[in-house]
Amino acid sequence: STRATDPRVRGCAFECLVRITSSYYDKLASYMQSIFNVTVGLIQQSADKEEVLLQAIEFWSNLCDIELMLAENEADAIASNTPIDPSEKCQRFVKGAQRYLVEALCSALLKQDEDAEPEQWDPPAAAATCLSLVAQCVGDEIMQSVLAFVQKNINGTEWNARHAATLAFGSIMEGPQQITQLINSPGVIDTLLAHLKDENELVRDTTAWTLGRILMLHHTSITTVPDRFQKVVAGLVAGFKDVPRVAAVCCWGIGNLAGSLNSRPTPATSLLSPFFEPLAGELLTAADRADADKALRGAAYAALSALVS
Repeated sequence: STRATDPRVRGCAFECLVRITSSYYDKLASYMQSIFNVTVGLIQQSADKEEVLLQAIEFWSNLCDIELMLAENEADAIASNTPIDPSEKCQRFVKGAQRYLVEALCSALLKQDEDAEPEQWDPPAAAATCLSLVAQCVGDEIMQSVLAFVQKNINGTEWNARHAATLAFGSIMEGPQQITQLINSPGVIDTLLAHLKDENELVRDTTAWTLGRILMLHHTSITTVPDRFQKVVAGLVAGFKDVPRVAAVCCWGIGNLAGSLNSRPTPATSLLSPFFEPLAGELLTAADRADADKALRGAAYAALSALVS
């Protein structure tokens, strides 16, 4: 049915596979090769109707969620010396498929529509979410495929190549242990800061999001290098004057930095303390922009709250 003529039938067939995965994971082994063929091939080509592609990607996102849960349960059982029910054993299907799946998901990222609305749930957005889940499932094994894609496209002449590479990089911040080493590599942060000034709005937006993810999950890679720290803060603050969509993400990034530095018990000072007054002023100015929408105002005040804390 995933190859039916009517796209409604194809979409429903994939939706059924998603639900079957949730209820009958332990019965999937005999069918995984066939499921892999129809899903990954479709994602790679990105040639079907959007609703069909979304369900094909959702199959793997759902499978990642299940395997993350099962792997965690297995770890808890081993730690407590409790027997593992064979029907609840993680079979690591994602690990077996990750190389080709990651290539397909990265290809889908290149299909971004320049006129897409913020937060629009389209195949590239679904692919980025799935890529993030795969990274959590397989850890460092994802690095080679994603890095090859990023290196090929990060400075591409087409905006969608730069956007896709930055989105892929930002999506794998959680899971791989080697990501910190990569962030610290010469030129990585400088490349991202350069992309904050890219001519394309979506590239700037995704770059700010990636820096925000780094500040949320790997802030020591920024805060322990004074020159890098000052450049990142300056780059994000400059982004407060960008279009509201990008400015909101830049505010979110500063909020992540402040939140990362806010330890318990609350310290007498932090790296951001010397910059409190100018940062607070810039955030209030961003919130009070004549063209500020709800997203920008909310992000600015949330960042200010984190800064005060």
